[in-house]
Amino acid sequence: MARALSESAARTADAVRLMVAADVVENYQQLQGLRRRLAVLDRSEATAGRLVDYAAARQRTGAATAADVTRARNGLEALRASRPALTSLIDARRRRLAVLAGDLPEQAPAMIASATFETPGAPTGQLPSDILARRPDVAARSWLVNARAARLKSLKADLLPRFAIHFLGQNGHIELGGLPGYGGTGGLVGLSASMPLFNAGRLQARVKAGDAELEAALANYDQAMLSALEEVESAYGFRTGLDERLAGLIRTSDMARRRADQLAILYDAGRTQLGDVLQARLDALSDEDKMEQTRIAQGTATVQLYRALGGGW
Repeated sequence: MARALSESAARTADAVRLMVAADVVENYQQLQGLRRRLAVLDRSEATAGRLVDYAAARQRTGAATAADVTRARNGLEALRASRPALTSLIDARRRRLAVLAGDLPEQAPAMIASATFETPGAPTGQLPSDILARRPDVAARSWLVNARAARLKSLKADLLPRFAIHFLGQNGHIELGGLPGYGGTGGLVGLSASMPLFNAGRLQARVKAGDAELEAALANYDQAMLSALEEVESAYGFRTGLDERLAGLIRTSDMARRRADQLAILYDAGRTQLGDVLQARLDALSDEDKMEQTRIAQGTATVQLYRALGGGW
């Protein structure tokens, strides 16, 4: 029992280290993503400024109205209004990273901009349920179960369930394999609705009547495992949805850039106006900003999945 309590305390310390590491990565990738968004905003403001100048010049020649100039200026001011929020978020991430490093928030260093920040792919295929044993909450309860079980001389087999976690990919759900009485690809709905699935038979066959402490330890372990699986599926579904959104935004952004390039060629040939080119550039930059926002969210979902799986995959 003393060893179980010692191991539980060690797992608590592991949980703190895991959370700090995850927080560092999460805040760092958000910081770099926000900086990319700020760079997009700089280009957008410059383009919007050119559009204002173009509209004003056309108004002076009678080719545009005051409403055209006002519309262009509104667009520029809207972009400028978004800058304070972005810079505040960047400063907040820098201060958070300073605190995580053990420094005062005011001592946050100037972070070097990263040209690329690669987000690892989501897990695919099959992982053993043992991977969840790395989670401090699950590990602590498993040690308590083993400690209680060790007191029963007739208890030979491992009481803890073993199964496989299948990451299905296309729908953001996970499937469990090798778990008696459970099957299908509908996620954890059936599992979470029938908790005795984990210990049915196990308690009857291996736990002697009257050992309330062991039965309670098993129930706590089952609850921890169910919570872990729920967090894994939620994080995996979130990440899968963002992967699909990002893929669509990349396609949209590529098409918007091609359209702007095509209009620039037409403008050089005298077949369209400069305003059309500048507006197309602004549309392309808007799509690029949406893409960067989704990349930030994708990175955050990846860190959530890292936490849920107890430290990666």
